[in-house]
Amino acid sequence: MAVLFATGLFAAGLIVLATLAGMDHLSADHPPDRPLLAPTRGVAVLVFHRVGEGESVFPASELELLLKELRAAGYQMLSGAEFHRYLDGTWVPARPGVLLTFDDGYEDLFTVVHPILVRQRVPAMAMCVTKWLTPLPRPEPHFPHLSALQLQEMDSSGLWTFGCHSQDGHWLWTEGQKEVAAYMAPLPALQRGGGQKETDAERAARVWTDASLSRITLEHALGKEIVDFAFPYGAIDGVAQQAVALAGFRYLYSMDLGLNRPGQAAPIKRMAGEKDAASTAQALQSLFATAAGAD
Repeated sequence: MAVLFATGLFAAGLIVLATLAGMDHLSADHPPDRPLLAPTRGVAVLVFHRVGEGESVFPASELELLLKELRAAGYQMLSGAEFHRYLDGTWVPARPGVLLTFDDGYEDLFTVVHPILVRQRVPAMAMCVTKWLTPLPRPEPHFPHLSALQLQEMDSSGLWTFGCHSQDGHWLWTEGQKEVAAYMAPLPALQRGGGQKETDAERAARVWTDASLSRITLEHALGKEIVDFAFPYGAIDGVAQQAVALAGFRYLYSMDLGLNRPGQAAPIKRMAGEKDAASTAQALQSLFATAAGAD
């Protein structure tokens, strides 16, 4: 009888310890008075560009508010490394996961976004157009972009993962009645010289060269391997996708809307941030709800 009683106490103790461990894991980023979101098979990737003040800029105050709202709602904010492990099928978040990404590599990532992430202890990924890392002046008009020193300081915080957004492929030209992303269509004859457009093989070689230079430039600035690539304007086809993969990138990001799951075929889906925290949180909730209904 005493043995049975002691065994029962031991088992009860194990249950209590396991429960406390689970509560400790949740307390870091989830308020105890809020119900957890139901687990779902998918991770959302949010994408932003400029953050600060002004037209077509996501307000800094709204970004900080959004991070607080997502945490309060029970989302798990993922680092780049966690997202990689999730896609590779070696790790699953405890709650619906969200990865923040910021395209283009504007300087406001350092001056505005980075302090917010430090305060909120939220990780994120920056996709950089790497031509701006050159010490030589660029002739085209542009907003200020991150310097190598700023990248390094952000990297030292442990909150950031960095990826490429092309070396010099983030531009458009007009083809007929529409604008076409540089990675997605043959160079017009006028830009090439010789009177003929590129073939697909020639475009693949151009995209591979640009993507390779972008990876080398960012790896040189940070001293680490770079494996993430966001296609300029989210535009992607089979030719460009294969060329970028051959340039050494393993995780390829589009602007197709949807959740991401382990083992899915590239490219990675993303959702653009809305005008403010409330509308972005609502759109994210709808994205998860739609995916849950489809499952």
